[in-house]
Amino acid sequence: NPMCLSDVNEFTLGWKSLLTTLGLDDPWKSCGYIGSFAAVGCLSKSPRILSQWRGYAADATGLAIGINPHVFATTDCELRECVYTEAEHAQVIKKLASQYGDYVQELIDEKESDRFFAGINEDERFFLLTCELLRLKHSAFEQEREVRVIKRINSPSDWSYRVRDGLAIPYLNLDLAALGTDSVMGGFGFQNYLFKEIWYGPKCNYRNRVVFDTLIPRFSPGLVFDCGYS
Repeated sequence: NPMCLSDVNEFTLGWKSLLTTLGLDDPWKSCGYIGSFAAVGCLSKSPRILSQWRGYAADATGLAIGINPHVFATTDCELRECVYTEAEHAQVIKKLASQYGDYVQELIDEKESDRFFAGINEDERFFLLTCELLRLKHSAFEQEREVRVIKRINSPSDWSYRVRDGLAIPYLNLDLAALGTDSVMGGFGFQNYLFKEIWYGPKCNYRNRVVFDTLIPRFSPGLVFDCGYS
């Protein structure tokens, strides 16, 4: 759920910037409701970012899976590359204001109507606008080179929930394994289609590499992130 991203203000930043550019007030005061019609998965374009290894791979002892981006085309997902600088943010907002200005005004005018609450999650324009707003990210995270996988939420019942650090986090299970049919993949095996490569962390135990190279011979030998020393 966008409300539970590392920077909880990310969606709010984009939405309020768009409204400011359009000269409109935010009738909801909080953007949590608006952002809850999409689920966000966070990926990276690079396996060579040490902070990512430390933060998301058991202090660099784990591994990273390179996923074929084309697999998401069969999941009704949208892929969006994040932008980080103020100039990039301004460019995105300017384009959205031109493209969606009348539509955003329509949303605000009908915010109390039954049609708004019943139909907003089914409106393709709203979903695509949300996808674009979720591209905006603070410059402090620029080194992450993030690509976001964004999927529409059709009903509150789509969410599952988990608890971390006392916070109830809504999340969506995206079953990539369910795509493992030859008709979807043009005759390729599921494993060959989904995975592009496997990278081992700089502190990954050598025996783990042996196990994975044995079990998944297509990736043998696995690629090793060496911090640039070799």
